[in-house]
Amino acid sequence: MKKILFLIGSANISGGTYVIFQHALHLQSIGLNITLACIEFEEFISLKKSNDFWHPGLKQLDFISINDVNKKEYDLAIFTWWKTIFYLPNLHTKKIVYFIQSIESKFYDPLDTPLCNLVNSTYTFNIPVITEATWIKHYLYTHYGSHAQLVHNGIRKDIYSEKTLPLLSKNNKKLRILVEGPLGVPFKNTEKTLKLCSTVPNIELWWLTSSKVSHYKNVDKVFSCLSIEKTTEVYRSCDILVKLSYVEGMFAPPLEIFHCGGTCIVYDVTGHDEYIKNNYNGIVVKTDDEESVIAAIQLLINDQKFLNKLKAGALETAKLWLSWEQSSSKFHRALNTIFNTSLQQHRQAINNKITAAYKQYEIAINKQPFSYQITNKTKSILKYLLKKNLKLNNILRKIYYATRSKSGYKYE
Repeated sequence: MKKILFLIGSANISGGTYVIFQHALHLQSIGLNITLACIEFEEFISLKKSNDFWHPGLKQLDFISINDVNKKEYDLAIFTWWKTIFYLPNLHTKKIVYFIQSIESKFYDPLDTPLCNLVNSTYTFNIPVITEATWIKHYLYTHYGSHAQLVHNGIRKDIYSEKTLPLLSKNNKKLRILVEGPLGVPFKNTEKTLKLCSTVPNIELWWLTSSKVSHYKNVDKVFSCLSIEKTTEVYRSCDILVKLSYVEGMFAPPLEIFHCGGTCIVYDVTGHDEYIKNNYNGIVVKTDDEESVIAAIQLLINDQKFLNKLKAGALETAKLWLSWEQSSSKFHRALNTIFNTSLQQHRQAINNKITAAYKQYEIAINKQPFSYQITNKTKSILKYLLKKNLKLNNILRKIYYATRSKSGYKYE
């Protein structure tokens, strides 16, 4: 196994892309030939032109457009997002692997049944799976009978550390709270988290985001599109991370602030129990229990002894967590196991399943009300414009999801 192809959605800042880059760099460092095929390739070209290298992988790895994947042969292809699976018929590769970092149908409006069913269909194609979180491994087995190999994500111990100098010394008079996440992604719940934290008096509120913004209402400091190396300085400056996502795979920010001497307040979201223990290294609150979130913040403001206890527990957790070198070595072993021991994959049978799944999606779309079809066409037409206009993006998303509030889909 020498030539490996990662198929990815975007090279832009995200936790999932960060994980892919880390594994790809490790595999390249041990002598394997690594290529990343990107759906949003024009976006990648823009990143290169702007010298916006948020991760070393943007400089050190080879990227191609996903439309060019048929031009070379590979020993192994690794699909990293549900959409990339649908490029399989174009590939020339000996073996294939599905690297699943979340149950991605949970990213979408549950009322969009055709799309959610299409995403979920990719878990039925009998492709060998590697995943990063225990809950995903159990979910795939329970719902689809899939036996995934589990490889926990690592962390860069060289930069996420108490030894790293903070951007600003901690405020002895006010608790410094950090919120992390992008705008306009409903399941990340960033807007509501910022709004909730801003209602608590006597705190200093910081926000770390991949969204291109310079300021935000009631936020003291905004850090936008920082490189990986710079994010650790922000973590080192803060006492608490408040992260109130509705869906996570195995989210890294709490673990990152653990390594930097802080603690966290999180919802009981999928994946939190991988390393967060309530009242030991952080505080876990029932999802949407906003009063308990505020109470938890106020408790940590008023009880320095308890805050220090949580920080100490967080550091103990951090000491036991694996590094990226350890994680990616396990990832390599998992790839080798799949490459060397998996049965010859019946590619045509998988291709047939892909074709059938997409046909079912088209049939389901055509059965939807006309308003649904218009909405989906409009979303695709507006995609480029929305990227360019954050305010318009937020307004249209609020209108769209407000009409679906009865589904329980969260957006604010």
